[in-house]
Amino acid sequence: LAAACFGNLCHESPANQDKLAKCDPFKPLANLLSAETGPAQEAAYAVWNLAVGHLENSERFVRQGVVPKLTELLKNSSDVAQENAAGALMHVTMSQEAREEVVRCNAIPRLTELLKDEFEPEVCSQAAGALLNLAADCPQYADKIVNAGAVPHLVELIKSGQALAKEYAAGALMNVMRDQLEVSAEAAKAGAIPALATMASKPSGVAEALGALANLASGSPERQVAIYKAQVTRRTVSLLTDPDDDIRRSAAALLMNMSPQAKIKERIVEAGALKPLAKILSDPDLAVKERAAGALANLFNDHPANVLTGFKEAPELIPNLVTLCADESLSRDARRQAAHALAMLAAEDGPADAVWAAGAAQPLVALLKDMVEEAA
Repeated sequence: LAAACFGNLCHESPANQDKLAKCDPFKPLANLLSAETGPAQEAAYAVWNLAVGHLENSERFVRQGVVPKLTELLKNSSDVAQENAAGALMHVTMSQEAREEVVRCNAIPRLTELLKDEFEPEVCSQAAGALLNLAADCPQYADKIVNAGAVPHLVELIKSGQALAKEYAAGALMNVMRDQLEVSAEAAKAGAIPALATMASKPSGVAEALGALANLASGSPERQVAIYKAQVTRRTVSLLTDPDDDIRRSAAALLMNMSPQAKIKERIVEAGALKPLAKILSDPDLAVKERAAGALANLFNDHPANVLTGFKEAPELIPNLVTLCADESLSRDARRQAAHALAMLAAEDGPADAVWAAGAAQPLVALLKDMVEEAA
């Protein structure tokens, strides 16, 4: 009963998380995870809610040995125990130590199994969430998730799961596909593109859906065309200036990764992308800036008509690109993309004067010294 109270008090309450953490419940709750099913599943619920968005609490739980016990609880026949254990694992994996422990305990195969439609929808959702966090910026864990056979199950959740399951599954798929062409091909074969395109038109999970589509588009002309045919372009353009940082990042990334295709470049421009892309070159979020510069570089590359349209519709993109080239806080790749877009503008008679009038010479010379070939 006390564990259930802890879980309820901490639900969506950071203030209560901090207050209850001062009572040092970490060891008692960890011990309770080894009790009978009823108390153990309530303890898992308390761990879940104390750990949500709270790295310090997550790390304290890991030090008390909760990960092996939660992994064992995943095997329980109770759907409540399964859901609470997976939910707790999703959130303690904010800690890198917890991620390592999850892999050591061989939890990934069981989490993958819990994605199947034979389990309760809430269980599937939390299992997908746990895999999402495990794979985030961890290619070695993403590989293990793929090798456990998760990809088709994640795609199936995106097609037919509950809203939360779709969101978590799309995020997990996005993470395991990053820079992995074979995994992307497997997901596409399983029907990920139309499912994600449909999801991108809904109110929830938009950032995850667009991010997954962006990774599917990367490096594959065939998938770029398939995504374009799924009719996501205008929706994506409309989201470039969304208030949500993650949505802007994903929208810019998708346009960047679709735009190497010559015909698709034209359709993206026709959808009105140039003005909002110019605007988000000044976005407060660094990733948005970088992806906007990459999208413009691809849209302008070998396409003089797009260059001239960009200069006509959004002349402010030139000073914004110059600012990016000069910004040493940005990654080398972001500045390279900005220099490439400027180079395309400087190659055309109309925009060329505006490029130099905006003061491009100094930052481009600085980039030349840093061996960024586009600056030449």
